[in-house]
Amino acid sequence: MSTAAKEKEGDVRQRILQEAMTRFAHKGSELTTVREITEATQVNVAAINYHFGSKEGLLKAVLDAVLQPLNAERSRLLDDAERQWGDSLPLSALLDALLRPLVQSARTPDGGRIAVRLLQHLRATPQGEVSLLLSDHFDGTAHRFIQAFVRAVPHISRAEAIWRYEFARGAAMHVLADVDPRSGRLTLLSQGLCDSNDDEQVLQQLLRFVSAGFAAPSANAAPTE
Repeated sequence: MSTAAKEKEGDVRQRILQEAMTRFAHKGSELTTVREITEATQVNVAAINYHFGSKEGLLKAVLDAVLQPLNAERSRLLDDAERQWGDSLPLSALLDALLRPLVQSARTPDGGRIAVRLLQHLRATPQGEVSLLLSDHFDGTAHRFIQAFVRAVPHISRAEAIWRYEFARGAAMHVLADVDPRSGRLTLLSQGLCDSNDDEQVLQQLLRFVSAGFAAPSANAAPTE
């Protein structure tokens, strides 16, 4: 195959992938049809089968394209923090490495976070295969952060670190859904007092809240008199 032909094939694949990413984030993979994608990209079904094997293969490629950069950035920030702080890694730096990449993640054309929208749809319609794909993407990075939380917050057990990691992740997903321009929930609730368009403000408010949760006493701590 010539260089020009390879470039054309790559362009077709990228167009299909980008369209699927946008549509899956907008209404989920379950409600998106292959026909919608082929019509929007002006290709036939054979092109999707050629490049991705099936609709399920296309979903996997979308997850790879969206989640790999997110987790790579989390790992990079954690690496940087560990080099800077060593064994004295503060909770604030650890939480920043976990949450900043999601807050600052890639957007859809209308301003929504692709990863947040996509994950919301996938969580709402759980499937065994999808759960395994998400596990493949997240578990390695998650366990690394959990171990770091155990070191940074020594008064809690590993089980509590896992609980608090999940609460932190859930709080981030919830607030980012509420600041999504398609929802506008935070703007309505605050009557404009909270600037949902300011990523740094969203992040700092989230970090303060989650940090307090992680620093809270252990559930197994003896009650004070």
